[in-house]
Amino acid sequence: MNNTDFDWDDANISHIAEHRVTPEEAEEALTNDPLEIEFEITEDGEERWSYLGETAGTRLLYLVITLRGEKFG
Repeated sequence: MNNTDFDWDDANISHIAEHRVTPEEAEEALTNDPLEIEFEITEDGEERWSYLGETAGTRLLYLVITLRGEKFG
C-alpha cells in the first residue's frame, strides 16, 4: 500500500484526530506489516478489516478499514 491507496474524508480525519492519530501515522502502521485481527461484514454489507500496527515511532495502533472502490477508507 502507498498513500494513493487511502481515501481520507473529513469524517475519518476528525474521528482519528479524537484519538490523537494522524492520517500519516495510520498509513504508516498499515504499511508496516500489521497483524490482521478480524474481518467482518456489517449489517449494511460493508466489509471491515481490523489491524494492529506499529508506527516507525513504535506507537501501536488498532485500525479498522473498509474498501471504497479501490482505496482504503
